[in-house]
Amino acid sequence: MFWSETTISGSINSKVRLQLDYQYRTQGISDDLESQRVNNQVSDTRTGLFTHAYQQVFRPWIAYQANKYFRVSLSPIGWWGTWRPTADNKTTFEPELRTTTQVLFSYPLGRVIFEQRFRYEFRFFGNRLLTDGSQGKDYYSNLWDNTTRKGRLRYMTRVFIPLTQRQMKEKTLYLAASDEIMIGIGSNVIHEKIFDQNRLYVGLGYKFTPQFRLEAGYVNQFQPQKRLTDGSKNSDMNNILQIFIVIDDVNKILKKL
Repeated sequence: MFWSETTISGSINSKVRLQLDYQYRTQGISDDLESQRVNNQVSDTRTGLFTHAYQQVFRPWIAYQANKYFRVSLSPIGWWGTWRPTADNKTTFEPELRTTTQVLFSYPLGRVIFEQRFRYEFRFFGNRLLTDGSQGKDYYSNLWDNTTRKGRLRYMTRVFIPLTQRQMKEKTLYLAASDEIMIGIGSNVIHEKIFDQNRLYVGLGYKFTPQFRLEAGYVNQFQPQKRLTDGSKNSDMNNILQIFIVIDDVNKILKKL
């Protein structure tokens, strides 16, 4: 898979911030891997990394920065669209709306910067239908149905450690690490998905200028799945290369230009 995310944020005043997230994901598989697992099939159906659309996301945020250590955020409505290839080389599409609340704590301890993020997602799923129209195109008819509604609690702890200087400033090499656990909540969450997934990240970054830094690292994603037909446990373990390009202040760069 290839995941890309673009995040644009700005301030209304010293306390209130706005942000917009856009994500686009592609996948290099041509068959339904879940059906292969369930049927204990072993085959390599991978294609190019950008071959198939997988997911597209639009999510706005409004945040209140109470002080330099504490921020509370709300995404009133976000849209997720997910495409999944099937075993007979067709494609399904499923929409999702998400309302998200978030609390972020950030505090320094010596040269180390700690962050803790608490996030809760209210998730509303539409119909998963074939995109060829053979099942109709009423993707949104059951969006508010109680039988598809789910919740998810996410907790992430993150740390930044400057290595070549005591503070995160120009020409600083730093270490970044984080771990995020996700818990499914609600009567519609199957037993295997109560523990939804875990994402562990370790990376190195370099702050080239006060406005620009580059960071790259390794992510290990563990995700339980439905049990196989013989009753044995089933899970995904994904190895991910993650790259961040961060521009802290676009205005200053534009003024220089």
